[in-house]
Amino acid sequence: MQTDLRAEDRREERILISGGGVTGLALGLRLRQLGFDPLVIEKNSKIIPQIKGEFFQPQGVECLKQLGLFEPLLKKGALPIRSVSHGYAHPLTGKRRRFRSPFSSAGPLGLSIVHEDILEVFREQYLKSGGRLLEGVFVKELHVHSEYSDVTLSNGERIKAGLFAGAEGRSSATRKMAELETHVNPCHRVMLAGLVEGLSVTKDDFYTEETADGVLYAFWSNHGAVRVYLCVSSDKLKEHHNEINAYAMRTIAQSAIKGGKSARLRGRFAPMFVGDTSVESNFKHRAFWLGDAALTVDPLCGHGMSVALNDVLRYADEIGKNQNPDFKSLCTRWSHDARHARFVGHWISVLFSSGSSLNRWMKWNAIRKYENDPKLRQRLIEIFTGLNKDRVGLYEIPYLLGWLPTFLRNELEVLKLNQKVLPLQNDLLLSPQGLGKTLKQKFLAGIRTSLVGAN
Repeated sequence: MQTDLRAEDRREERILISGGGVTGLALGLRLRQLGFDPLVIEKNSKIIPQIKGEFFQPQGVECLKQLGLFEPLLKKGALPIRSVSHGYAHPLTGKRRRFRSPFSSAGPLGLSIVHEDILEVFREQYLKSGGRLLEGVFVKELHVHSEYSDVTLSNGERIKAGLFAGAEGRSSATRKMAELETHVNPCHRVMLAGLVEGLSVTKDDFYTEETADGVLYAFWSNHGAVRVYLCVSSDKLKEHHNEINAYAMRTIAQSAIKGGKSARLRGRFAPMFVGDTSVESNFKHRAFWLGDAALTVDPLCGHGMSVALNDVLRYADEIGKNQNPDFKSLCTRWSHDARHARFVGHWISVLFSSGSSLNRWMKWNAIRKYENDPKLRQRLIEIFTGLNKDRVGLYEIPYLLGWLPTFLRNELEVLKLNQKVLPLQNDLLLSPQGLGKTLKQKFLAGIRTSLVGAN
């Protein structure tokens, strides 16, 4: 039930940001740079160490530079990532090998740094800019109106916010209060994360490998060891729940990483349960939601923080240019980036999923083609890292997998089939609503169009 607050019962804020994580602090900092005075509220009174995003893709690094955060992160110990390495096994002999390729000839970087250090740098820079941060409180009630939002905080304070931004993460309470239509797609994978010593991974390299049970990622952490992520099915985790550390270290020992057999675990492997949640629209009137509060995708694609920073820049700059920001057009662009991240996550999950002998042969062939075809390799790196967000047509998927010859793909490109099939393809394959609801909407929209034309 909505409460009509009297003007004298509340104070006014031009911009209120709920959530003092990566997205909320970055948005606050950008708005400060544009001359605004936002208020950021955060329920935690101190930074809590946790296993979350620890890698910025090249697109995210470009955003960090625009925000003035790149150099402070380097001073904090962030490590530049300049290449990607891949390990794979012959489907018949099981013999493993690895190869390395640069991100790009132009030299865009990835960046690795542990999550609490990211938050510390973001918070320091926001406060240094003169930003206001209210800790230990959260939004208790939110009522979104056409021109403002009524906000009641957990400390009893009432605020009339001209603009409200929700950035509290995937379990965003304010998103639920605003009754945004949320879609949850089941995901049956778990990420195991741990710091491992003794592995032969260079400090400027991001290593990936398919394992017997999933995918292995490895890159140096600024805490002096290699951060290893293992993506496995939740059933596999249940099978090894009493020996997670031993299971993870056995997987590393059987990989193509040198030093795996004698590697040492620092601490323990922590499970990260994967979520895949999205909203139909990430705004309502003059309130909007960014980061994991609007979209969480399978972390296999690693787009989370980078997509959030892209959104921060777009939304903040729109607020800076217009008294009445055009959130509708921004939502369209957000949807495009969200679907790209979703597509990449689906693509990688298909590529690395275990399957039949035929499937293993096809994946082996794809990796061999990737190793020997520089143009294909560069195209894949650009798509996976978000440097190129062009939507990928159905006939290009076999090409990316190494099943479709380059000359045939080029002939299909000349016919411009992508432009003809992309809108429907992306709606059907990537819609968070699911195939049935999307088809129903398309059918009804077609009937409405026909009736309008007849009149």
